[in-house]
Amino acid sequence: MNRVAVAAVLAITLLADAGYPLAAQDAPKAKRTDSEPVVCKAKAETGSMVRRRKQCFTKSEWDRIAAAAREGATDMMDKNANRSSGQ
Repeated sequence: MNRVAVAAVLAITLLADAGYPLAAQDAPKAKRTDSEPVVCKAKAETGSMVRRRKQCFTKSEWDRIAAAAREGATDMMDKNANRSSGQ
């Protein structure tokens, strides 16, 4: 696997797990409506293999968080795609 592919997989993994709360904070928050149910997910806390944190958002908020994480991963891959191996 080439370096760019490894960096892409690593970036997506880090954003999906460890960086997830950061993406959630950056995502624009919409006003919750009563018609949209809240979905809760348990995410592993960074640095712990046992401890989990419950995060509750609406489906549209989860979609915004996922979009922000994808955008961050894409930006990271674009920045690293043109770097030589010595940098």
